[in-house]
Amino acid sequence: SRNNPDQTAKNMNLLLREAGLPREQCLLWNIVPWYVGDGRRIRAVRRTDLSASTPYLRQLIDLLPELQAIILVGKHAASAKAQIQALTNVPIYTAPHPSPKVFNVYPAKRSEALKVFDDLRQYIVSRPNTSLECGRER
Repeated sequence: SRNNPDQTAKNMNLLLREAGLPREQCLLWNIVPWYVGDGRRIRAVRRTDLSASTPYLRQLIDLLPELQAIILVGKHAASAKAQIQALTNVPIYTAPHPSPKVFNVYPAKRSEALKVFDDLRQYIVSRPNTSLECGRER
């Protein structure tokens, strides 16, 4: 969640804010929207998890008739790009995950992620009859 009290959520919020993507117009959704751990520790997402999540992702996309684009954040999400492209015609972007592990070990990944978020914003505002109306950040 973007409201988690952790560095990943903070990094994601900063990327969205710096790119000018208002909270009110961005939906964050985990590619696998359920816990994938053993009760003690979270594990990496597996291909079977990605396949099992497809019906839920289809339902979500069907609920978003004004969906303009998708950013797949992180390697696991990016590995499902073809699967997601089969569900929608909107452009799909990929960006590095904003975890401290990624951003601290590979500092250039933050700039790379911000560029993707900026590119998405430019795409949205370049489309006819669309805008990003910024509301007050909560």
